[in-house]
Amino acid sequence: MAITLVCAFAGIEPISSAKDGMLTFIEQGWGTITTSSQSPTPAPVKPTPTEEKPSTQCTLEEVASQIYTLINEERVKQGLNPLSIDPALTSLAEEHSESMVSNHFFGHERASGERDFGWGMRPGSTRGENIAKTPQRRLIPGPYLSLEEVTEWTVQCWMESPGHRTNILFPSFTRTGIGVSLSGEYLYITQIFAGP
Repeated sequence: MAITLVCAFAGIEPISSAKDGMLTFIEQGWGTITTSSQSPTPAPVKPTPTEEKPSTQCTLEEVASQIYTLINEERVKQGLNPLSIDPALTSLAEEHSESMVSNHFFGHERASGERDFGWGMRPGSTRGENIAKTPQRRLIPGPYLSLEEVTEWTVQCWMESPGHRTNILFPSFTRTGIGVSLSGEYLYITQIFAGP
């Protein structure tokens, strides 16, 4: 049985006017676009992550780290500055990946009790999100993919999708956070981008 990689993303939008006073979600073309003109809100208590290892025998943190490296390589190839890791965005991305697994869904919507996509956004800032549900094997049954194969497959899929590529190469994004969770044969990956 063949397995295919599933990707989705939320795009970006220029800064909204400060008079809005609330987080604005706009559906436009490829996905959800968010800007903020409200003050950051405090973080709720984060659920305890599961320490499940992918069958590739790498850790979830290694998958996130390798994706971070590959994304920055793509940016540098285009003459853009690399993104820096933001702990708050990482926490938000990890929470969403874990939520997709524990709540049995794949999408940008947030489950009950999960922090909102715009949580902690600075006034006037911009945010984007890429998600992927990546299998650990190309065919089932079949051999497991290596760390490099899993992460290269994910990033290549994003780069071949216009909306995902836009997030990765958006010049105003300066920070990112990546979260990975595991459910059976699939890695649920969330990457959140942010910039002024």
